[in-house]
Amino acid sequence: MKNIPNAKQKGGFAPSRQLNDSDKTGAKEVRVTNIALSSVIGEMLEPGFGPQGSKKLMTVVQDELGWAPDINDLTSDGYTIINGANFTNPVGQMFAETAKAVSDEVGGGVKTTIILIGKLLDKAQKLLDNGLHPRTIIDGYQKACQKAVEIVTNETVLCNIHDNASIRKIASTAMRNKIPHNSIQHMIDLITKAAEEASEEQEKDRKLDIANIKVEKIENGLLSESYLFDGWVVSFPMSRFEMPERIENAQVAFITRPMEAFSMGQYSKYGDFIKIDVTKKENIDGFAEKEKEIAQKMAQKIVASGANVVISNWNINDVAFEYFSKRGVLAFKRILMPDLMGIQKVTGGILTDNLDELTSEFLGSSELVYTQKMYEKEYVFFTGKYDSRAKAIILHGGSKLFVDEAARGIKDGLSAIREIYKDPRAVYGGGALEIEVASQLKKFANEIRTKEQLAITAFAEALEELCKILCKNAGVDPLDMISELKLRHENGEKTIGIEPYKKILDDMEKLGVLEPVRIKLQALNSAFETVEVILRIDYSLAAKSSGETKPEEPKTDEEIEKIEQDMVPKVLETTAEGYKQPWEKNL
Repeated sequence: MKNIPNAKQKGGFAPSRQLNDSDKTGAKEVRVTNIALSSVIGEMLEPGFGPQGSKKLMTVVQDELGWAPDINDLTSDGYTIINGANFTNPVGQMFAETAKAVSDEVGGGVKTTIILIGKLLDKAQKLLDNGLHPRTIIDGYQKACQKAVEIVTNETVLCNIHDNASIRKIASTAMRNKIPHNSIQHMIDLITKAAEEASEEQEKDRKLDIANIKVEKIENGLLSESYLFDGWVVSFPMSRFEMPERIENAQVAFITRPMEAFSMGQYSKYGDFIKIDVTKKENIDGFAEKEKEIAQKMAQKIVASGANVVISNWNINDVAFEYFSKRGVLAFKRILMPDLMGIQKVTGGILTDNLDELTSEFLGSSELVYTQKMYEKEYVFFTGKYDSRAKAIILHGGSKLFVDEAARGIKDGLSAIREIYKDPRAVYGGGALEIEVASQLKKFANEIRTKEQLAITAFAEALEELCKILCKNAGVDPLDMISELKLRHENGEKTIGIEPYKKILDDMEKLGVLEPVRIKLQALNSAFETVEVILRIDYSLAAKSSGETKPEEPKTDEEIEKIEQDMVPKVLETTAEGYKQPWEKNL
């Protein structure tokens, strides 16, 4: 047994405890387990790889009584699948973190990264079985990754970011796995136009902030009915008060505080409090009147500023709603903050939680604000020229599952366009790049005179596995097709790749199958980094509570009473003179 002194003071290890043999797992067993799990995760995504890939049906069990599971999602999106798997194993969680990092950085390439990790570790296990040291494999993989990045950089083609045809090719390649074939051209038209109008021209490139483009999902209609709206769109619950349906030259107030009276300590900074003695009936009867008075004063201040449209991310009291309704003011409550910021981009204006300082200078301006009912839901549309980059794609679809997947396809397309705006270099898809990199890596491996040669060759073979998966998902025997593909690349036909729809080899340059180089480079680097971390793990410790920590002594009744008193929120009291803090009454 081995003593670990003061490993961790809170949680995990106790200050000092003894480790038994059952707490430890040896290096070989740990690596075998981690690699096996990694292979399973990679294989889970393989059927969804490529434009002909299948989808995963993700379900959530309602309870433990055997009720039928609820369909949570239907997708082929790598990040959605990995994130929804809810791994509890540390290696699985590492995969989830890698997927999130890749998605956040470049928006796509998650499936490529995860599958490549699984294949690299599969190859590593065979090398380990043949006696190679993990350090040798890591060093070989590192050299292979560096060489692969060099090869990818040399195989790029320059994409004209001002040429709509080039941008359409990038978007088409990114979206095909999630958008139905009969609607792909319409959706490409939408997102290329949205990206062009929402982007900002810079000295050497273009900058696209995807947050400027909102996808408003409508679970009805046809995908071909989707369209691009010049402004912002928000769905909202129907109000029981009659509001105007259309306001021209609207003045928009952005309120980021509750519009009602509270008696909760967490809202103490707003100062709208009522403290009542519930033992007296007359106090209870006056509570509603005082609450109405507070809400009405708030509404008066907003109307006095000149606002005729009110947007709040908090609740709005019914009294305030009624006040707005009688004066022709259009008000919306509990609008999500991203939507609030989107409306602000369209109209200008300043967010405020202090109604006393609200003036016309804080108001945004919109040419037209109107509400529209579509398929049993109400939507409000904002137009304006304050920031013309703010756009909304109104996405129609027959069901929630279908619309959600189409929205992910739009996100992939926009992300690919954003990356090509950042770096106008692109590479050919359809496995053309992977097979070319693998071919050159094998030649590079022959120049290495150490055992690292075996790891570099394994790295090349892992890249070839991606092409085999592409063939399998297209319903083609990979053996013959990959052999022919290698031969044609050896003969200098570097743009030849797999055409999964016709199940043939074809020229990716002629077909316009292009991918941003940033996504490919991110996949290579992220895959190697994760593989390195997993191969470095040689020991597993099961941390348990030792039970040696002395329990805390129970507190006395006086101490408990004092703690409870300190936790009581300091509320404001309503007096004839106005609102005063308790300590202000004697001033």
